[in-house]
Amino acid sequence: MSAGRSSSRPTSEGARRAALRWACTALALLVATACSREPHDFTAHIGELLYAEAAGTALAVLDRHLAASPHDTAARLIKTRLLVEIRAVDEALREYHDLVEIAGEYHPDLLGRIVGAYLQEEIEAGGETRVRAAPLAASLEDPALFPLLYELASRGDPAARAVAIDALGRGDATSALTFLASLLDDPDPYVRAQAARGLGRWAAHRARDILPPLLLDEQEAVRMAAAEGLARGGDERATPVLLEGLTSPRPAIRIQAAEALGVLQSGEAAPALLQILADPDAYVRLYAAEALAHIGAPEGRAALVRALEHPSVSLRLYAAEVLANLRDRSAVPLLYRVVADPAMGKAERLYAAWILGRLEDPSGILHIRDLMQDEDPYIRLRAAWTLGEIRNPEASPILRAALEDRERAVRIHVAWALYRLVQARAGPRG
Repeated sequence: MSAGRSSSRPTSEGARRAALRWACTALALLVATACSREPHDFTAHIGELLYAEAAGTALAVLDRHLAASPHDTAARLIKTRLLVEIRAVDEALREYHDLVEIAGEYHPDLLGRIVGAYLQEEIEAGGETRVRAAPLAASLEDPALFPLLYELASRGDPAARAVAIDALGRGDATSALTFLASLLDDPDPYVRAQAARGLGRWAAHRARDILPPLLLDEQEAVRMAAAEGLARGGDERATPVLLEGLTSPRPAIRIQAAEALGVLQSGEAAPALLQILADPDAYVRLYAAEALAHIGAPEGRAALVRALEHPSVSLRLYAAEVLANLRDRSAVPLLYRVVADPAMGKAERLYAAWILGRLEDPSGILHIRDLMQDEDPYIRLRAAWTLGEIRNPEASPILRAALEDRERAVRIHVAWALYRLVQARAGPRG
């Protein structure tokens, strides 16, 4: 009993000292406010100082306690949360890593807050960092991050604006969908097209009501995006515009039309899609084959299998991805060769490993683990992203080991990927 009392004395003494500092600071605040000509501004400034002082005091107390009791998970949890609050994100991530190592629990809400704080800093920093962070931020569906994405989508430079709009279109938060609907009248046709595509992807019920006028837009890209959005909701009004798109002189439009017709699964489109299996562009042929496979035409699957022998590695891998989406394992031998070939480009090996992961083949995870040790930080970053997309729990130890990567951008992607795994473990969203 006496030992317990003696161990509590330093903490009590620290609390008394902290209380004295607070009293002195509060008195200084009252005097300064009374003498100031702008008391509200001054009070806000002092409030920030008070908060910083309180956080610093609390962290000092927690550090002393954890030095004596390093396995106190409750104290370590409090410290991690406080570090997130004061935006000491790198330190918070290190503390979180120690917490998981000690307690063996993932604390998904806390990890989500750490990732959100990281991404908020990345978006606020501007430049390439916000372009890289926007898609990850949208996937979190954190209400604190959406205002930053809205700002970026409304007034960013063209590249950042495009990425932010696309990111918002990949989430399903109600506020994001409302924002996208407001962009359908934007003077920039590319913005209108992206907004229409995003609405069609996640809000087919809303797309039926608001996208049809865009089928008459003067810009081909906008008409196609509106048709694609309607097709995702099974709306046959998209069919004439999409069939017209198959005859566009632009390969990108023909690809978009073929893909959307596959989503719509309209038998009416089969003859036109069969015709463009002879398109001069290899990717147009591939998307036409995919659409025919979705419609149920045997010519589509046969063309996809033939594409596995195409001279282009990237085209072979895309054919493999399409077959994987159809739950067809015809491409597995090709994927094994690509991931195991050291002469192959690292991006291609990652792509092949990701497809194996989509097929729930564990060998994909093993190959990505090797790339998590690559000298190139961009490859490590992409490897972490790939593990997050696969969302296989077996990747958890690999990601935990990478939480202390020397590159900040890699750590952000590792934390995001680990959070995706935690979400998967908790069950499907919504």
